[in-house]
Amino acid sequence: MIYDGWLKIQDWFHERSLIYDKYSKSIPKKPDVINVDFLNLRYGWLEMVFRINGQKQLMIPLSDLYDPLQDIVQWLEAIIDLGNGNPYYEHTLHIDSEGTHIFMHYELVELPEFGSVEDQRGLFVVYCSTLEDKEQTVSAICSPVNLIKSIYLALLNFFAFHNNGQYDEEYLIENWSMPHGEVSTSLELYNNVKSTKLEWYTAQKDYDAWFDKSFVKPTIKKIILFCSDDGGSFWNRDGSRLTDEAELGMDEQMPNDVSISTQTKNILAPQRDGSKSEFGVDIKFLIKLRMSLKDDVDLFFGSRPINGHLAKFELLPNYRLWQKGNHSGLRYRKIKKTDNAV
Repeated sequence: MIYDGWLKIQDWFHERSLIYDKYSKSIPKKPDVINVDFLNLRYGWLEMVFRINGQKQLMIPLSDLYDPLQDIVQWLEAIIDLGNGNPYYEHTLHIDSEGTHIFMHYELVELPEFGSVEDQRGLFVVYCSTLEDKEQTVSAICSPVNLIKSIYLALLNFFAFHNNGQYDEEYLIENWSMPHGEVSTSLELYNNVKSTKLEWYTAQKDYDAWFDKSFVKPTIKKIILFCSDDGGSFWNRDGSRLTDEAELGMDEQMPNDVSISTQTKNILAPQRDGSKSEFGVDIKFLIKLRMSLKDDVDLFFGSRPINGHLAKFELLPNYRLWQKGNHSGLRYRKIKKTDNAV
């Protein structure tokens, strides 16, 4: 697995043992805040930067020669199953970046008897065989939900909005290729890292109910952004503003004759208690709008970036892709307890 020999494995084991020693006496009650950015795309290289509690700890280089992006998504999907469908409680991903070896590791350390998956705690570790000055191996305590959202949402944002317009379409597809070869549009790169399973796991729902799940993954052909700034507006990913409701990509099977101006007014309206979400929008109405869109349309929302910071727009998942009665063809069956259940 490690082409540079046993010494690299020994170094990884050594770093991991130091981290175990750090947490051996107690697990912090307050989880760490994890932020991930994908930056500086150039000539088939992409930087994945980790910040823990606001402090930069590590940058790992990713190479499209051994494209690891889909592997990262599959690793996140495997984390969902830890302790559930997967009898193990840890999962490790190895990435070969043309001689630089990276390990991304997550293991559950606290599984409360009551509560949701957001109350679970796990140890997150990122090791890189080549460290720059002031960099260090990442170690953090976090819930699987927060870890998955931090990485997956950053990855979607990068390909959906080209790092807030830092890269144009031509630059993006010229500087990153997929394993089967070059791509013709950035939407191909976006669809390559899409996961309905991750979106289901991080969506707002009742975590106490478990379901047999068969996920539908449509090919996304259009991405829409709703910005709550300046009275609210809908935008295409190319920066053009939407002015006609037909441009939203409404589903013909879901009748809707509401204009964009009315949609915007409702989204920005205060909730019943007079408050709004942290994003300044009515999430319930956004979900209603999402249900009226075609399955090949993705809807993001948030505020424009300020002071040069990267925006992390929130994806509003397509709930039809895993709920009963959707016309996308998803099979859905709630697991009922029986008298003979143990």
